[in-house]
Amino acid sequence: MRALTFWKIVGIGGIVVNTIVITLLLSRPSHPPMHKDDIRVREKIADLLKFTPLQLEKYDNLIMKDKKQLRDLQKRRRLFFKNAMLENDLNKRKEAIDSLASIAFKLEHGRIQHFYNIQAICTPKQKVLFDDNKDEIYLWFQPMRRPMKKPGELKERPKHGPPHFRDDNMDMPPPPPPMDE
Repeated sequence: MRALTFWKIVGIGGIVVNTIVITLLLSRPSHPPMHKDDIRVREKIADLLKFTPLQLEKYDNLIMKDKKQLRDLQKRRRLFFKNAMLENDLNKRKEAIDSLASIAFKLEHGRIQHFYNIQAICTPKQKVLFDDNKDEIYLWFQPMRRPMKKPGELKERPKHGPPHFRDDNMDMPPPPPPMDE
C-alpha cells in the first residue's frame, strides 16, 4: 500500500511540474528580449523625437522586423565565413567570399534603411528634429565594438594536444620522424 501511495504522489507531482513548465514555455514573449543598448537607443530616439504611443508601437514593430532580418543575415554570414575558411577549392572559396561581401552590403543597407524608416514614422515637426540631429542619431546605429582587453586580462589558452604543440613546451624538440619498415 505504501509503494502505491508513493507512486501516486510521484505521478501527480510529475504532472504538476510538467504543467508548470509547459505553461511557462507557452506564456513567454514571441520575440527575444531587447538588448540593453537597443533599449537605450530606442529611449533616446523616442525622447528626442517625442514619439506618441502609436509611433512607439510602430517603432517597436520596426525594430523587431529589422532585428529578425539582421539575425538571419548574421547567421548566413557565419555559415559563408565557415565555408570560406574550410573550402579547399579556390572557385568555391571565391563564391563564399563573394557571398560574404553581398551579406555585408545587405547588413549596411538594412542599417541605413532602418534609419530612414524611423524618419518615415515621424510627423513633419519630428522630421525637422530628425534632420537637425541626423549625425547624432546615425552614430547611435554604429555597430558596437567590444573594448580590447589589456594583456594582463587575456585568458590562458587551453593546454591540449600533443606536448610538442603546446605553448608551455615550445623548447621541446619535435617528435622523431616515423621509422621506415
